[in-house]
Amino acid sequence: MKKIDIRAKTLGLNRSSYLLFLATSVEGILGSQDKVNKESAAVVDALSKISSLGK
Repeated sequence: MKKIDIRAKTLGLNRSSYLLFLATSVEGILGSQDKVNKESAAVVDALSKISSLGK
């Protein structure tokens, strides 16, 4: 916790604000990754359908 407090202080935040910032950042990253995974799956599905048309 000491390192967290030091990092928070360097950013001008208290511990709870810093932890909330981290949680929000992680949530945003995971949400973005989920969107990328869904879009990637759609592209793979489309390519699969296109390749099956050529058979």
